[in-house]
Amino acid sequence: MITSKFLIIQHLLKKYKTILKLKRYSSSTISSYSNFMLQFVNRFNYTEKNLIKLSNKEIIRSCITLIQEKKYSHSSQKQFLGSIKKFYSECFRRDIDLSVIYSSRSPRELPDILSLNEVKTLLNETKNLKHKAILATIYGLGLRISELIHLKISDIDSDRMVVFIRQASASSGDLYCARGLH
Repeated sequence: MITSKFLIIQHLLKKYKTILKLKRYSSSTISSYSNFMLQFVNRFNYTEKNLIKLSNKEIIRSCITLIQEKKYSHSSQKQFLGSIKKFYSECFRRDIDLSVIYSSRSPRELPDILSLNEVKTLLNETKNLKHKAILATIYGLGLRISELIHLKISDIDSDRMVVFIRQASASSGDLYCARGLH
């Protein structure tokens, strides 16, 4: 049996999704934010009135409880808190400071650096020519995946021994790369 509480919460979540769509959030963000809000509401059996009346401390306590129960990763925790903050901001015109429970830094790991023999083995073991070309290009030019995706044949200037890299990064934009063309 569908209760009126369920219908009210569904209406509220639909409103939230509509706002996110109008603000041009991606469909995956809308889905994630909505699912996080649904978990939040269901876990504590909140109604719309409960959600409005919750103090900032109660919201923070509820968030901490859910984060610990669900064992969210660093990025999931950030997204969960972002969804709560955005929900209150957009649906109730209320600013909530959740900075006390934002994890300050994401765990950063240094990438593995392959030895020359490991690179040779990787390339020799790769039988598909297209995959081998992708791996050799990424490794030889030191590209990110997104840079490889934007690479075109016309970007390769074999006379000058350079490759034009589009959208190299947000801060540097386009650049020419002279690595790996020998």
